Amino acid sequence: MPNDDAEVLAAVRRYVVPERRYMKLHGWNIRHMEDRRRDEFGKSLAKAAAQASGRELIPLFNSDWRARLVAAWLVSMGGREEYRGLIKKLLLEGRGNNELKGFCFTLTSFGTRSDAEILSTYLSESLSAAQPLTAQEWALGGLLFLDEHLGTSYATPFIGSKGLWKGWAGAEAGSEVKSLVEFLSEFCATYKVQLTAGRLSCGSDPLEEYSSWRSRRLPARWQVLTSEAVRMKVDSEVGELLDDCDLPLTEPLSVAACENCWSILFNTRPGAGGWGIANSSDCSGSRIELRESFAEIWEFCARHSCC
Repeated sequence: MPNDDAEVLAAVRRYVVPERRYMKLHGWNIRHMEDRRRDEFGKSLAKAAAQASGRELIPLFNSDWRARLVAAWLVSMGGREEYRGLIKKLLLEGRGNNELKGFCFTLTSFGTRSDAEILSTYLSESLSAAQPLTAQEWALGGLLFLDEHLGTSYATPFIGSKGLWKGWAGAEAGSEVKSLVEFLSEFCATYKVQLTAGRLSCGSDPLEEYSSWRSRRLPARWQVLTSEAVRMKVDSEVGELLDDCDLPLTEPLSVAACENCWSILFNTRPGAGGWGIANSSDCSGSRIELRESFAEIWEFCARHSCC
């Protein structure tokens, strides 16, 4: 799990780590859950999808396969079709099998001809490159599902007796995956959230935001907290300090500390994308500094002077 970038770490702790969410979104795991557990997980995932802002999703998409898989599902559960261009780019880049399955499902969940065309392009290109990926089966399963609902025939070239890929071994498996795609689509529709237009947007085209995003190494003296056990302990301490200061913040997540004075860098709350510095040292008294963006809090960290 990535932990060397403070901005990514905050988003990962907020949306990927809880319930080991990435494991449950992997393969057939949701279908194998007991009904009660699946309902609990669906509601939890829907809540996360309703909270996650563009400021948080973009770092997730710039992280590893676990974060990308969860981000893809949060996009699906929120029906955020503005991410179609970014999902297309990541799918056609074909970095990793696990995340590619998530991208295939996200496009399937959008449910349009444009999405079927992207899946068809991915399938043609990956098969031409002779890449033995099970994500191809998810792409075919998605095409079969979309053909059924759109009255189209995008899957025919990959399974038809006269199709270009008539000898493809994955065709039969893709038909089996279609049943899983149908199940997951029903699951997604059951818990899908309605987002207020623009409320959680990253402010511009997500593809542009993704392409321009850059990891920022913390300034000197600031160290990322690499242990989850330590981070959870510090979360509690920061929460108590916020309560003492009567600040209306919820779920602060600690990600780094000043090695000289133990000031804590934390993410304020889900959806806000805001940041804070908590300092409770004897020399300075209890103090909280809040900023709206990571860029702003980074500048504060760079100017931070220890007592």
